[in-house]
Amino acid sequence: MRALPVTTLACLVVTTACGGGGDGQSHSRGSQLTYYETYDPRSLDPALSTDVPTGEMVALAYDGLTQFDPDGRLLPALADRWTVARGGLRYVFHLRAGVRFHDGTRLTPEAVRQSFLRVLTPGTRGGRAWPLYPIAGAAAYAAGRSSEVTGIGLLGDSAVAFDLAEPLAIFPKFLAMPVAAVVPALPPPTSGSIRSGAAPGASWRGSTTTTCGSRAIRTTGPAPRPPTR
Repeated sequence: MRALPVTTLACLVVTTACGGGGDGQSHSRGSQLTYYETYDPRSLDPALSTDVPTGEMVALAYDGLTQFDPDGRLLPALADRWTVARGGLRYVFHLRAGVRFHDGTRLTPEAVRQSFLRVLTPGTRGGRAWPLYPIAGAAAYAAGRSSEVTGIGLLGDSAVAFDLAEPLAIFPKFLAMPVAAVVPALPPPTSGSIRSGAAPGASWRGSTTTTCGSRAIRTTGPAPRPPTR
């Protein structure tokens, strides 16, 4: 993942500027992206990326362990490399050093695990958790038949291991899909701090979508402060 200015990665704008309300005020071209869709995304939440517009917005605003380039080639993203062992049954993804979320928290193997468990939790009702089903125990957990996903393991503070139910050579490609994006842990609920149905750091205003700072970014200076709500 390229180290870009925080403003470049932190602001995604659809029909309005980041933080704006469609008042026509001018903004720096280098800090915004205007993106038009034929219909509204369902959500800005990776766990709910069941339609094309939501998937496109999630892909622009979040990072996964892997990613596709414009030509469809698989590239490292939040993981800078991965290894395969046990005849294709185990994948170990090594996380990039120095990556922090918009709120200043570090990217950790536990953040990856919690993001995937959130997608698989039956109560999420995202409907498209299948890219994670190759992980041992994931399908049973999503169906409510198990209380844990045995195939996710944390290796210190820099790597996460996935044990698969059976070998699957394209598994790293599944982790480039929007539903496998990694998000920071939700903060403790406070009055007015969390919008129902919104991903961390995101807001939704009918046909106008503004999301600021949800992406995991590699900062070059002090950790960015959480946005004022």
